[in-house]
Amino acid sequence: MSDGDWYGSDASQGRGRRRAAGQPPSDPHGQSPSDGQPGQEPSYERGYGRQQPQPSYDQYGQQPGYGDQRGYAQPQYGQGQQSRPAQYGQNGQYGQQPGYQQPGHQQPGYGQPAQPGYPQPQAPAAPSAPTAPVAAPAGVPDPRRGRRAAPRGGPKVVQSEVVDPYADDGWGDTGATSQGYADDRGYANHASGGWDDGSRDRYAPDDYDQGGGDGWNDEEGFFDEERPRRRGGKLRAWAPLFVLVGILSLFGGCVFAGYSYYKNKFGPAPDYTATNCPKDAKNKVTVDVKKGATGADIAKSLYAAGVIKSERAYLNAANQNQGSTGITAGSYDVCTQISGAQAVLELLKKGNLSDASQIIVEPHEWGKDVIAKLIKKRNWKQADFDAAISQNKIGLPPWSVDSRTKQFTIEGMLAPGTYELTSTDNPESVLKQMVSDRMDELKAMDFENKAKQLKCSSTVPCTPEQVLILASMAEAEVKTPDDAKMLSEAVLARLYDNEYLDVDSTSLFVLGHIQNPSHDDVANKGGDYSTYAPHHGFPPTPVAIPSKATIAAVLKPSDVKAYGWCSGDTGTYFVTKASLKKVPNFDPCKAKPIS
Repeated sequence: MSDGDWYGSDASQGRGRRRAAGQPPSDPHGQSPSDGQPGQEPSYERGYGRQQPQPSYDQYGQQPGYGDQRGYAQPQYGQGQQSRPAQYGQNGQYGQQPGYQQPGHQQPGYGQPAQPGYPQPQAPAAPSAPTAPVAAPAGVPDPRRGRRAAPRGGPKVVQSEVVDPYADDGWGDTGATSQGYADDRGYANHASGGWDDGSRDRYAPDDYDQGGGDGWNDEEGFFDEERPRRRGGKLRAWAPLFVLVGILSLFGGCVFAGYSYYKNKFGPAPDYTATNCPKDAKNKVTVDVKKGATGADIAKSLYAAGVIKSERAYLNAANQNQGSTGITAGSYDVCTQISGAQAVLELLKKGNLSDASQIIVEPHEWGKDVIAKLIKKRNWKQADFDAAISQNKIGLPPWSVDSRTKQFTIEGMLAPGTYELTSTDNPESVLKQMVSDRMDELKAMDFENKAKQLKCSSTVPCTPEQVLILASMAEAEVKTPDDAKMLSEAVLARLYDNEYLDVDSTSLFVLGHIQNPSHDDVANKGGDYSTYAPHHGFPPTPVAIPSKATIAAVLKPSDVKAYGWCSGDTGTYFVTKASLKKVPNFDPCKAKPIS
């Protein structure tokens, strides 16, 4: 039996099955298995009765006119015939191949008549045991695709349609014919095997490969009847659940964040319970409180040092203790792991301030003495201070210079006050803060403009530096702002007359802190800072740190005719020029004071 016959148990389903693996195939060299078999009727072609000689294989090794395994048209190599899918027939009819020649007429729309089929020999008797299939010639593709079912007995097909009594429509409908798949040779497939003698089994085992999921059975070459599954079906089914879980997670996260914010903002603050910090405790750490630090800044420093358990613990305690506003900048030695309330108390204890954490600048001091104290407290170097001053990295005004060397000087330019030192400070930062405070004071009193209104000679007005030197002399010589006004009047009067100033304190800037210096010391050993003959005018730099009140006082000299003064144990008194001329050596302490 040649390829493309329909028989076996698949006939009821209308599916084009080929012979089983054990069945002998058609002879690829043109010899039909039924040739030479006695008692067999001549073959009939599938083209409804027209007999045709057996064709030879084409160049692709395919027999033209054979049907596809699944009832679909097989492309005909070298025949120019188009293949089209099979159509299902109605109940009781076999499917017709559209576009191919039907019995007695030509299908319109296609320009080629139906290809005649091959002569159909009768099938030989089923062998007792499967035999190996005959292989196709070398280099020629095997025309057999899949395995054929063993033929079963049934009526022969002679130019007519035969209804197989065992067939159904393949879809479970009672009384329906086979699916009616058409092969590609222009005639309908039949349910009956048709060409055997009935000695074979009526039904062949069903070898359909149930595997795969892509609709095409790679082994048999048939289309599966199952509808192809849509990819991602399971994912789409679970998608709503994923969305719901995501929404719930987002909602839960928002609720947790809100609760955490509420708890941290309004709930009880985490806090330690320790309320004692002995002075000799060994678990103390140094905490820096910078100048101008807020409560939040202090809380961060305490928390970072491990003193408090939470910043809010300190803030709550500070808000309840009004004394917390008195906490000054500096470095404090405080115990770790104490309550917020106890931390406030520890910062209010001045005894907890480290000795190196602050420096006090007082009026009457010299700037060089302030630097000496800073070096002692923080182990800084003199060279660092000198570099900061000479390069003016500390904000000095251009007029704050030594009249001899024309170099910048800090004398008179450091504002008195208490300065807290932290671990981040250095010589430059400390001097810069002191000079900045002084400049703020001078700007507040319009110092530079008012200084120019004073005359340091009969024709030349004073410079800001000269007035600052004048204020430093007043700071060193007198005790009160009123005395500073009279001293300012006396010095300016002497300068106007080009007289020597004869001030002892200027020489002490060079001599140092000498108790009860002699007249010879202050007159002859003060160098350029001596105001005795032959030195006219002001010393090169201020000779003390004047207070803000003293600076403001010298800007407003008195009008009492003061020309000299005498400082004693009972205070300072001033004399006029006329009374001074009446005593030997112009000694003011022997002249009559101004009443």
